[in-house]
Amino acid sequence: MDVDAQGSLTASLGYQHPDQLDETLATVLGKVIGDKPLASGEGIIHQKEGLDLLPANIDLAAMEVTLVNIMSRETILQEYLNTVRDQYDVILLDCCPSLGMLTINALSAANEVRIPSLVIERHGTAHGNNRESETADQPHSHNQRHFNHHGFKIDLHIKDLNNALDCAHAVGAPVPMTAQVQEVFQWMHSRQGGQKDHSAIAQYYQHLAEIELGR
Repeated sequence: MDVDAQGSLTASLGYQHPDQLDETLATVLGKVIGDKPLASGEGIIHQKEGLDLLPANIDLAAMEVTLVNIMSRETILQEYLNTVRDQYDVILLDCCPSLGMLTINALSAANEVRIPSLVIERHGTAHGNNRESETADQPHSHNQRHFNHHGFKIDLHIKDLNNALDCAHAVGAPVPMTAQVQEVFQWMHSRQGGQKDHSAIAQYYQHLAEIELGR
């Protein structure tokens, strides 16, 4: 399930123009909010490899704004998932790298959260994320859910910086500051700092100044 308005997962599975799709996660959630009946498998694309996809496009951004004013807004996605959960062995929710209402919905609905510590491929969103691993436990405290999470903030920023640089290169836009920040984060990763938060930046300053910072 693509829970990102940029539709990165949708595009990576072969649907290069997600904005042309008539039925997406946004339309499904709209029906849940409006208490309208959902047809079986509505919006789900069945692929020959045996992998089903509920796609997303830019309409999901407007849906996220709508969710802010909805009662029990944190559980709208969970309400939909409960209608299809018994049809699948595993349902993966691919979220955007920011803690918005859609990500909170996904955390509330999930049994387990996985945040990759090392990104090999540079395909996906071009925007940054900040505090998923810090706040992953908060939705389940409100909804009595229990799951494990694994978060590595420096490595996540490296992913987003790489994606931003790839996009900038594709359109011919110079982004020297982004490239410089990427070098700093890569330095921290190379010294086992990928699992740390922004406090790891202090190590970089120590390296530059050749001093040891006190606590």
